Amino acid sequence: MRLCDPRIMRTKTMLVGCVCVLLGACGGESSDDAATGGTAGSGQGGSGQGAQGGQGGNSGGGSGGSSGSTNAASLRVGPFNTDPGDEQTQCVVLDLGNESAGVIRRVRTSLSEGSHHLIISTSEADPRAAQPCGAFSHPDGALFIAEKKSAELEYPQGTGVEVHPHQSIALELHYINYFSDAPEDIWGDIEFELAPADSGLRSVQFLFTGEFSIFLPAHTQQVVEGEYPLVPGAELVALTSHTHSLGTRATIELKHADGSKEQIHESTDWDSPPFDTWDPGLEINAGDSLHLKCEYDNYTDKDVSFGTGFSDEMCFLWAHYLDPQ
Repeated sequence: MRLCDPRIMRTKTMLVGCVCVLLGACGGESSDDAATGGTAGSGQGGSGQGAQGGQGGNSGGGSGGSSGSTNAASLRVGPFNTDPGDEQTQCVVLDLGNESAGVIRRVRTSLSEGSHHLIISTSEADPRAAQPCGAFSHPDGALFIAEKKSAELEYPQGTGVEVHPHQSIALELHYINYFSDAPEDIWGDIEFELAPADSGLRSVQFLFTGEFSIFLPAHTQQVVEGEYPLVPGAELVALTSHTHSLGTRATIELKHADGSKEQIHESTDWDSPPFDTWDPGLEINAGDSLHLKCEYDNYTDKDVSFGTGFSDEMCFLWAHYLDPQ
């Protein structure tokens, strides 16, 4: 099922593919050199092999895989040397390094100081150099969005995300050097655990949606809410919320057809929201929907509205789910 399935979307909301049209895509042409600003590596059964990135990238190999039938691969976006106060979004496409088709079972991320978020997606594009890009520039195969210094997603038993040999992985890093009076390197590391392609795992899907009608007058407190219907029979396996620095609280409720609801997510830390997971997944019944609520305190002297910059605001949720069987 594609992410922009109209059964999962209302007119007032858009999923990743539609967000990209509004906010722009990666600009410029790819380089003929090795992918700059990134490093790729892969391993199996404990051995690793890496390919060096170019400008802004480190040389180095991937971590070795665990014993048995799983493989491991590692990628890095950056480092990007960033002046004080400088805010950027950089996109790079790297070869995962997997020699054969497989299924991603686990994703781990580590972000340096100054990283706001890292979006990881599968891509059909050829590997290419890191370059400035618009937000949400790789909408088709979103895998994971990391918002914390360390994060991990292990898909429920019997599930995963299929990848073909030498799968291209698109990495989008949004960052700002707010923490230093000197230039600093900012980067993100990603580790993947893969199972064989013939393991019969059930495919995991990704939903990204939220509200664009955000206006926060100076020195006011505001609430933004949205409701998003779900496909009956699907299973919700993970979700989180996303706001910027004026967000004081975000909640997600699972609302049922009879009007009852249960809170399944709460964040009071805009910079490190919880990433909630379920194994087995939460079964979605007819009439169920997700209710997202974002609370803000605009203590500044300026009006603030929706946007992709650090000083703008957002109200989004992203969720991993399984299609109905």
